[in-house]
Order: sequence, then structure tokens, then C-alpha cells
Amino acid sequence: MRDALLITGTIAAATKATRAYSANTLDMAVAQNLGDVKNLYACFKLGEAVASGDSFTFEIHDSANNTDFALAVSGKTISSGAAGDIVTVPVPKNVRRYVKLGVYPASSGTLDAQDIDSWFEFR
Repeated sequence: MRDALLITGTIAAATKATRAYSANTLDMAVAQNLGDVKNLYACFKLGEAVASGDSFTFEIHDSANNTDFALAVSGKTISSGAAGDIVTVPVPKNVRRYVKLGVYPASSGTLDAQDIDSWFEFR
């Protein structure tokens, strides 16, 4: 069972070349009370299979003030995957206090939009 404080929500990757973000952020000050942040991973669960010609880049963004976010990690880019597949990206040790997740969809044609569940977990 996931801790509700680690769930960042569904990311609606609906428009190609338009970054989509998680609805919720993780406060790293709270995360330190939940587990070993040296082993923290961002997780993204595909809502459906990746269509031919589509790709998704999974990202971590951070902020010192929970307002101005910047790209901290451009993680894995996938061009194939089945519904339910989970992509993980390690959270860097030097992220600022607030962290949210993003997905950058791309396509050689019309993007097959999908909802991607996102959360953090300790490993």
C-alpha cells in the first residue's frame, strides 16, 4: 500500500510536444520522515500501450518555494510499452525541497493521449 503523501496523481499526457505535470508535489522535508530519501524513485504507470510513433520522456522537476519549478532530471524516454508498465526514475540526492513529476510526449504523427499514474516510492 502506498503512503498518500507519496502519490502525485494522474498526469494527462494529451498533446504532443506539450509537457504535462502531476497535480501534487512531494515535500522532501516530509519524505525524510517516511523513509530513506537516498533510495527514492519516481514511478510512472502507463494507462495504455504506447502507440507506434509515440514517445514519452519521464521527468522530475524541483523548486525551493513550491512555485518556480525547474527540470531536475530528464529521465527515461520510451517508445514502446504496454498498459500497466511502470517506468522508474531515481530521484537525485540534491533536489530542492519540493518535487513534482512531468511527462513530455512526442509523436511522429498524431499523439495517442494517455493518463499516466505517478507516485514516489522507496526501494
